Amino acid sequence: FHSKIDGYVKTGTVGTSTIELTDPRDQVVKTFFINTSSQQGAKISGIELAYEQPFGSSPFGFTSNVSRAKTKVDDGRPMVGASEWAGNLGLYFENDKASARLVANYRGEYVNSTTAPSPTANSQGMSTINGVLMPTAPTMAAPVTTLAFNASYNITPQLVLSFDATNLTNVKRAYYRYSEEEQQKLDVSGRQFYLNLKYKF
Repeated sequence: FHSKIDGYVKTGTVGTSTIELTDPRDQVVKTFFINTSSQQGAKISGIELAYEQPFGSSPFGFTSNVSRAKTKVDDGRPMVGASEWAGNLGLYFENDKASARLVANYRGEYVNSTTAPSPTANSQGMSTINGVLMPTAPTMAAPVTTLAFNASYNITPQLVLSFDATNLTNVKRAYYRYSEEEQQKLDVSGRQFYLNLKYKF
């Protein structure tokens, strides 16, 4: 697959326009800077492979999927939110009456923010530290593997009972800058369970 994006919005702001406004806190006219987001070109290219195999004539089988994607932004910085590697592997059972699936999903690390939260960081991601201009490390999201399960049972042709469970292993996603050992934060969603009863008219 290949995709070209003409209006990719870059993290950070550019522009030096100003406007004179009255500050409502003290009624004094002050100069405020107007920052505007910049847009540029970006490309995503990659490959995705999928394979499914039933176990003979039984209702059991497995599914698999893997993808690799490379991204490129005009200014040279990585694309936010794009993992290079992703994939899943699942086992299933399915017949006319019931179905069940257990799937492991993997998502590789990705850039969460290309400009670190520094007051001196400019739109190119550079910061002045001790008088020296140097690259500001992006905030990265660590790779995770999650486990999900879903099952359904046809009580009647119109009435279906289903159960879904996500993040069964209670995985937490870590965010870091220079090293995974120096975590900035953890995203904790916990295990989630859903029980549904659907009726088809």
